[in-house]
Amino acid sequence: MTRQWTARPAPPVPYRPHQRLADWFHGFRDGHKHLPVVVADGEPVTDPVVTTPTIAALRHRAADQIEAERLLFLGQRQALAAAEQEAAADLGAARRRLDEATLKLDQSSVPLDDKDLLERRTAEGDRSDALVRQRRLAEHTKAAAKALREHANASKEHDRLVQQLGELQATLPLLHDVAASRVRRINEHALRRINAYWRQLVLSHPDGPRLNTELAVAGPDLPDWARDRPLPPGGA
Repeated sequence: MTRQWTARPAPPVPYRPHQRLADWFHGFRDGHKHLPVVVADGEPVTDPVVTTPTIAALRHRAADQIEAERLLFLGQRQALAAAEQEAAADLGAARRRLDEATLKLDQSSVPLDDKDLLERRTAEGDRSDALVRQRRLAEHTKAAAKALREHANASKEHDRLVQQLGELQATLPLLHDVAASRVRRINEHALRRINAYWRQLVLSHPDGPRLNTELAVAGPDLPDWARDRPLPPGGA
């Protein structure tokens, strides 16, 4: 069965030529508009982290994409949790069937005593003891073979479900790694665009040297769960 976490990977996040040209143009335009406004020489810089409408738009775009990835991961995690719950229930039922099959196998391995061997069925009253004994042995052998087959089938099904549940449990860290990697790519893409914009702005701004030395650019925010936390938050 095809599941969301076994689907084809998401496309990459390339820095396309038209995006680069747009970032250069916006930097050139904002620099000639004296954006951002730099304080006069000698006045203290109250906020060294600077932003512009273009930077804010790129940051917001990245934040929206990261949130979409987070919601996608949470949906996949919910589907995975339901699949794990179903697999655990199936494994519990398989374990009970295996226990029953093991009990039947143990019972069938006990040899028949003389009383069991000479137990007569309906219409066997006039049969010889040797014939009755032969029939009881054949029935016991047949029952033992059936118990052995049922135990083998139950054991095979139990092992399959154990493996399936283990694979599902091992999938969650992989899902997180994929989502975190995707978010880091989005963050790096936004930071690359902001840096390209900022370089062109510094070159075009009358106070470009001061911008480059006294101010820092407000880059995109990378959530903690995409750094080193095991899972993103479950809330909206």
